[in-house]
Amino acid sequence: MKKLLLVAVAATTFAVAAFGEAAAEAASHESFAAKAGGLVGKPNSSKGKIVFVNTQGEMGEANIAGAISSLGEIIAKYAVSSEKDTPDKPLALKAKHKADIAVIIVAEDDSPALLAAPEECWAVVNVRALKKNLKSDAAVEKFFDSRCRKEIMRGFVCAAGGMGSSFPGNIMNVAKVEDLDLCDEFVPFDKVGVVKQHLKDTGVTPVRYATYRIACREGWAPAPTNDVQKAIWDRLHALPTEPLKIKPEEKKTEK
Repeated sequence: MKKLLLVAVAATTFAVAAFGEAAAEAASHESFAAKAGGLVGKPNSSKGKIVFVNTQGEMGEANIAGAISSLGEIIAKYAVSSEKDTPDKPLALKAKHKADIAVIIVAEDDSPALLAAPEECWAVVNVRALKKNLKSDAAVEKFFDSRCRKEIMRGFVCAAGGMGSSFPGNIMNVAKVEDLDLCDEFVPFDKVGVVKQHLKDTGVTPVRYATYRIACREGWAPAPTNDVQKAIWDRLHALPTEPLKIKPEEKKTEK
């Protein structure tokens, strides 16, 4: 038991350190990008679509937006939509909404809280199953919405090829519904790379972002919106002040 505890503590410490390093690197990149006019997304540079399809009315639609928000940087640069529909088979809804990855939210009596088919890139989250053991209105108010968000997040990760995590105490390692109440609302970092690789393998790619300076050089930058971008725009689009002087080619003579 002591050995298992040490392993868990070491894993958690490693995860926190890795997160700290990633945050510092992101801050450095953000500072560099700001000096180059900020980051802009290239239109139509992403491929594929992630869709969250809501077929029930027992859980508020705002909770789906909350789950998408909690997925954060994992899907921030991808094409993501949330749609309302009537109940149907997962593959039918996935095809109807032209989704490459689909998470379908349902309310059914006899289904488990989560069904996932990563080989077909869909998952079904049953919110009614998340409420079954909540015996009072106070318990529902305290736990239900949070459970739903976490299960929607977990459903997406499973649909995108990520299952259990190497680290304990997170939404990917729940043995029963009640375990969701003890987890923080985030995807463990060891699943992030798995998900992004799965998205790539299934043809889902993110928007390409570049600094405003690079976008200007490549010819797809939007009109400038601040002084830094305007200075970059003006400098890169300025006409030469003097005519170009082309040295005439010397005629070669054979010796």
